Amino acid sequence: MKFCKLYAYLISTFCIAAMGMAQNAQPTSKWRLQASAGAAVNYFTNEQPHTGINIGFVSSVRLNYATSKHFGLYAQTGYAGAGGSLTKFTDLSYLGFDPTITFTNVKNSSYLIHSLASSIGFYYTAVAKERWSFKIYAAPTFNITLGETEQYEKTGNLLTGVSGFRGIIATINGNQNVDKFKPYWLGFQTGFQLGLPVKNSQELVLDFRYNGGLTPVLDDYSYIGTAGVSGNIRTNAFTVGLGYSIPVFKKKTSKK
Repeated sequence: MKFCKLYAYLISTFCIAAMGMAQNAQPTSKWRLQASAGAAVNYFTNEQPHTGINIGFVSSVRLNYATSKHFGLYAQTGYAGAGGSLTKFTDLSYLGFDPTITFTNVKNSSYLIHSLASSIGFYYTAVAKERWSFKIYAAPTFNITLGETEQYEKTGNLLTGVSGFRGIIATINGNQNVDKFKPYWLGFQTGFQLGLPVKNSQELVLDFRYNGGLTPVLDDYSYIGTAGVSGNIRTNAFTVGLGYSIPVFKKKTSKK
């Protein structure tokens, strides 16, 4: 019943708008330009144990093209702070090294992969009461790595013991640039947008998105540094963003 009411409302709204356009020159556009920014909850997939999340920043510019009343295409590009966290256990004392923090440790690392993320996909949109718009969309994505940073916490023996003493156990924190991940990877995105009307067909946009990794960002990773116990790591993310959308490439209908 609610769907029927909504459908009837959309039809009546369309008819009233069509009558108005027949009397007045109104700007119309199939194109919309959108800019948005927000936060991403990133996480590495669990091909290896002890993976976790971190927080990144995302921003993008999107161009929408309406192919019909409800369907359209879009192209998007922008910055994406991807990644996640990993925990690794290292013990190289069997090779004859002293069990110091360098050769025997537990390291918790939060990796942020700075990337350029681009996609071309399709969307479905509808308009509810008060001209609120709803849009669902999906697309393949292509990410190019621009840089990588690691924030880590390493725990182990800072100094070896003397005459059987255990030594000094300590935790070291630090940040560093790394070169650990692939230069590019493929993925997909699917999301939902809520458009709140502002003025002159402009919208304030709330964007909720899931980004899934299709190809790994790291091959043959082992949480214990053993070749026989390894897996390919992919990065996924849930993002929440706030944006603004405006019509572009408008054309005017003629008066009658």
